[in-house]
Amino acid sequence: MRKAISMLIGILILMSFVGVKTVKADTTTFLEIDGMTASDLQNLLASTNWTAYAPVITNITDVNGAVRVYFASEKDLARFLMPVDAKNTFLVNPANIKAPFKIRVVTYFYDSPTYGTRTVLELENFTSIVDTYAIIYQTGGTGSFTLYANGNQVLQVSGEAAAMSDVFYPSTLSAEIYDPSDGVLPDAYFTLVFLGDVQYAVAYEETGQISVQTDVTLQTVDYVVYVSLKDALTGQALQDVTVKEGDTVIATVSDGGAIELGVGEHTLTFEKDGYWSTSITIDVQSDMNISVEMYPSSAAVKFENFPEITAYDNSIVELTFTVSPISTDATKNAYLSLVGLDNVLEVRKDGSVISPEGGKYYLGDIDAPISITIKFKAEGVGQHTFSITVTSQDLLGTNTYTTTKQVVYEVQPLPFAITLPSEWQVGGNEVRISETQGNQLSVLLVLKDEQGNEVWSESYIFEPYEAHTFSVQVPSEGSYVLEVQFNGYTALFDVTVNPAITLVTKTIEVTEGGEGTITLHFNNPSSDVKYYTIILSGGFLPAEINQTVSIAPLTEKDVSIAFAVPNDLTYDAYEINVAVYEGDALVFSDKVAVTVTEDSGFSLPIGGGGDNSWLIYGIAGLIVIAILAALARR
Repeated sequence: MRKAISMLIGILILMSFVGVKTVKADTTTFLEIDGMTASDLQNLLASTNWTAYAPVITNITDVNGAVRVYFASEKDLARFLMPVDAKNTFLVNPANIKAPFKIRVVTYFYDSPTYGTRTVLELENFTSIVDTYAIIYQTGGTGSFTLYANGNQVLQVSGEAAAMSDVFYPSTLSAEIYDPSDGVLPDAYFTLVFLGDVQYAVAYEETGQISVQTDVTLQTVDYVVYVSLKDALTGQALQDVTVKEGDTVIATVSDGGAIELGVGEHTLTFEKDGYWSTSITIDVQSDMNISVEMYPSSAAVKFENFPEITAYDNSIVELTFTVSPISTDATKNAYLSLVGLDNVLEVRKDGSVISPEGGKYYLGDIDAPISITIKFKAEGVGQHTFSITVTSQDLLGTNTYTTTKQVVYEVQPLPFAITLPSEWQVGGNEVRISETQGNQLSVLLVLKDEQGNEVWSESYIFEPYEAHTFSVQVPSEGSYVLEVQFNGYTALFDVTVNPAITLVTKTIEVTEGGEGTITLHFNNPSSDVKYYTIILSGGFLPAEINQTVSIAPLTEKDVSIAFAVPNDLTYDAYEINVAVYEGDALVFSDKVAVTVTEDSGFSLPIGGGGDNSWLIYGIAGLIVIAILAALARR
């Protein structure tokens, strides 16, 4: 039995650190034990009494020939790694335990040689600052053991006792001993658990009294990283791709295969003959999936940041992606072309619109990544495919490089049903929309002219399955676009208002003293009867000629108006003004060119705008009779 002594063991840890503090994710509070099942561990725990503090375990499960133990906190994980009795008896040998990150476990034994107060150990030059846990055990005596962190007391035991504490991120650790000379000299144990990859130097130790009982850095758990490997241009799966980390080959993997990596950041390089190598950096914290696209060595650019296309029928799609040079020596005089994509509205490079040149878009030299936006109208529900090609040349223009990407996208039906007029007209036009998805839907209708100017708009908020009729006001004949804006999308519908009145007779030949006829075509797409007054004036007409007509709803017809030609005209060509009024409003006006021809004594008034077929048939009959009479006289 050793003589009683008040013992104060000092540990001074001077951390000389250059770098970044290591902090672990909350999802990594588990350990894996090889060569043991969940049942084995549960039985072992049932018969274990923990000194000072018992770890809180939340789950135990079998994983790939090992048992995985989950803890309520990092403190519980650290306690599991310390000796059960706080001295030197471990529940499981740390050498058989794996962690999702680096953990170092060090146990010291102090063999008390004498009375007194002194520092017995100093550790310094720590390579990283990590959270640290400590447990101490004093075998007896009348003295005390006190541990300080950054000058603050964190642990103290007196007599035969044990205690555990979180030391957080200490820059210094120190302890002192004191015991009266009539005490018993006890032994002491203390264990440090560093939650990180830590190395340090021993600056001082009391020779012959301090010994290291355990010093183990736990193996790390390898996670499964599933790899998708595709040809970036065709989407074809790639096989037998070499994977390197630094200069070290760590795997050969094919599309859909997997590699195992420890927790933390990894920069991986993928190499394959006939392809440019590509590198990615990943942060492994659990099993994960990664996608890698590799470009053929014949390509000069990469298509990056390429999004999934979400499109609705008749909606506008803005596809924005990045074109980056693989080798700037091969990306001179570049052009972009599109095949299989109809209704292209515009193409922009870095925000500026590019005008097409023979169906291609000039990009110039690609010396740095550029942003490309293709704006088009998606039409037709179902799957669609088009291709984007960038062609470029080398510095001398002797070699051409082609990079083509196939784009596949799906067009979804609109979330509403829309009924448009069968024929648009000037004035009000009914457009009926019904919500079909069972959701509230905010819709804005905007009518724009050919210059993109808004001429009418109206909004409405639909309740689920509600229908509403808009009256779209078209100001005049011509071409328009009806925009239907909803949920951040815009659907486009072409609107064409055909002329209600057109002049059929543009030119006419007449003779002095004869008659002429001018024909107009009327179209009435409305549900009301339309009444018009046709007025002919000017030219050689001595007075206006008026004719009133009516057009039945949803019908169209030709209307002719005749006029007499005076004798002794001064000129051989005139213009007759044609005007059509709807009430007091002038709705149509034009001019007819009239040519006056000489009367040869026998003329066929063909082309005057009237029906001359009776005259043609009569002349033909006379000719036939004359021929028959001549034959009869023979």
